[in-house]
Amino acid sequence: MKLDLDNQYIHVPEEYLEQGAEIMEREGDFDSSFHKMVQICKEYREAELTPLVVYDLTNGNLLCVVKELYGKKLH
Repeated sequence: MKLDLDNQYIHVPEEYLEQGAEIMEREGDFDSSFHKMVQICKEYREAELTPLVVYDLTNGNLLCVVKELYGKKLH
């Protein structure tokens, strides 16, 4: 079975994550998945890496990958 990765993941711009975090704060949640993903992106940027956030349609998860390491085999 071949996976169609183009239809399995959707790129999520960081501004959407920040907007989601603001909405959750208005609802009283200051430790949502949006907040955590914004923090992860910040940490990668501080390490001079480029974070890419995608939403996995199959599992319903937000994933953060690093552009510089995407597709590379790490030992």
